Parts: sequence; structure tokens; C-alpha cells
Amino acid sequence: MRLGAFLYNKSEIMKHQIRQTVLEHLRKKKKFSDKGIKVLSLFFIDKVDNYLNEDGFIRKCFVEAFKEFTAQQEYRELYYVY
Repeated sequence: MRLGAFLYNKSEIMKHQIRQTVLEHLRKKKKFSDKGIKVLSLFFIDKVDNYLNEDGFIRKCFVEAFKEFTAQQEYRELYYVY
């Protein structure tokens, strides 16, 4: 995050954190998968409903970031989309 990030609201900060976590997860998965090392990334959420509900904020942010990054050539082979 850049200086002055405290001016952003909670939702913007959470969205940024989710995107960065997904991207870092993919980077590590690509780096370590051929070594047999599995990558684990955790999210600590404020409310379960923010992920469990189909329109939950955390779920939407995660799915959006995951689809965006796994569509990139660099990470496409990490996950099979059926």
C-alpha cells in the first residue's frame, strides 16, 4: 500500500489485501509446485456471511481476483477450468 492509504475506506483496503494475497499465492504456487510443496494462503474474515453468501463482499473480491489472475498466461496452467 502506498503512503496515505489510511484515507481509503475499509472495503477498498480489504479488496486490495485479497487481490495481493491471491496474486502472491499464485506466484508461490508456480514457484514451488514442481518441488512438491503445496502453498497455503489464509484469510481472516470479519463476518462469515461476507464469504458464504453468494453476493458476499469477500467472496466477490476473491472470485474477481482469482479469475483475473488465472486468466493471465503466466498462471493459466496452475488451475484447470472446466
